[in-house]
Amino acid sequence: MGILDRFFNKRTGRLGEELACKYLRKKGYRILARNYDLGFCELDIVAEKDGAAVFVEVKTRTTEQGPYAEEAVDARKMRKIEGGAEVFLARNGISDAEWRIDIIAVEETGKGLEVTRHIEGA
Repeated sequence: MGILDRFFNKRTGRLGEELACKYLRKKGYRILARNYDLGFCELDIVAEKDGAAVFVEVKTRTTEQGPYAEEAVDARKMRKIEGGAEVFLARNGISDAEWRIDIIAVEETGKGLEVTRHIEGA
């Protein structure tokens, strides 16, 4: 993968995250943080809804080739997100808070990039 491919992939990923944030806001979520870097992992979106912290992994696909977007979140990635969630909560003094991990798939449709699936409690 060349430098231009990485640039466009990163740009597409950021666009997917922006679409996911707009989607979440419409659903009543409050965005607390974006791209929260912990060194060992980055939390794409940290949100809050109904008193629970929601750690959202966004997967963006621009082609129909390959697996569904959410299938890219394997067990190893989930463990990293879980660890990141625990660190985020501890750093913010809310270790006892209710929380979950969601996955949002953003995919190319006939109308452009759109949120196609929201998997709560992945």
